Order: sequence, then C-alpha cells, then structure tokens
Amino acid sequence: MEFETKRKEIETKLKSYNEILKRDGEHRIVDGYEVREFDVELYKEKIRPFLYQDYQLLDQSVKNIVREIDTTIAQCEREESIEMENHMVLCNMYFKLIRQIEESYYN
Repeated sequence: MEFETKRKEIETKLKSYNEILKRDGEHRIVDGYEVREFDVELYKEKIRPFLYQDYQLLDQSVKNIVREIDTTIAQCEREESIEMENHMVLCNMYFKLIRQIEESYYN
C-alpha cells in the first residue's frame, strides 16, 4: 500500500512538472535577449497556480525557488515598481526553476 501511495505521489508531481514545462513553452515569461524582462502577471496567471496545485509533492529545491520568486515579487509589489535589477533576479530564478524541474526527471 505504501509503495502504491508513493508511486501515485511521484506520478502526480511529474504531471505537475509536465504542465509547468508545457506552459513555459507556450508563454513567454521572460522576454528579451540582452535586456531581459520578467512578466510577473503572466507568471502569476499561467505558471504559479500549477506550482501550488500539488506544492506538497514538489522537490524541496523547487519549493525553495518558488518561495524566492514569490518573495521577490511581493517586495516589488510593496515598492510598486519592478526595477531592471529585479527583472534580472526574477529571470535568473525562473531559469533556475525550469532547470531544476527538468533535472528532477533524472533523479
């Protein structure tokens, strides 16, 4: 019984990761090449809900990055502006998030 529960949890986590990667390919969360811009609203609408749908099953490394992104976005919202430095930080964290999700398939 325990094995079956663990298998279902892993399957659910991977389905969440699949959906996040699919949406990442469908939506341009990071725009630009030399000067990058992080689309906070698109992230909050298209990616974030799937990260929290089965949050308890995500790898701890993925959870940590999600919380970092949330904290940075909250800080920008309190300041009522997103500076270029914030865009770069958010872009780097988002790329790290996607890399971490992709790497989870090999663990």
